[in-house]
Amino acid sequence: MILRQEEYLAYLNSRGFKAGSIKDTRKHLDTFNLWLMEIKQKDLKQVTAQAIREYQSYLNNDYRKNNGQKIACVTIIIKLNTLKRYFKYLVKRKEIFLDPSADIELPKAGKYLPRHILSQEERKDC
Repeated sequence: MILRQEEYLAYLNSRGFKAGSIKDTRKHLDTFNLWLMEIKQKDLKQVTAQAIREYQSYLNNDYRKNNGQKIACVTIIIKLNTLKRYFKYLVKRKEIFLDPSADIELPKAGKYLPRHILSQEERKDC
């Protein structure tokens, strides 16, 4: 269902993307494709900005990893960035006229505290 997915992945390969990045891109596009099938969206050319926002909501609230846990905000950002790059590619190739992801704002990733804090003795050694 994903329009020109294999061609897009070949394009990424020709641009020097690593095999792991291409594999991840395929996985993220497949997740989007499965969601499109769930909502019975048959034509990728008809995807709207509203549909992308609904997909973002799905990732935030309903999508689960294999172990049943929700995905991290950073993962949502990566999945949405993958879609944004893909839709830009489709516009560039004139497969679609408007990029439905153009105005989508990505969530902000949280800031985390350092995992290891120096003890008094470790600070003295510095």
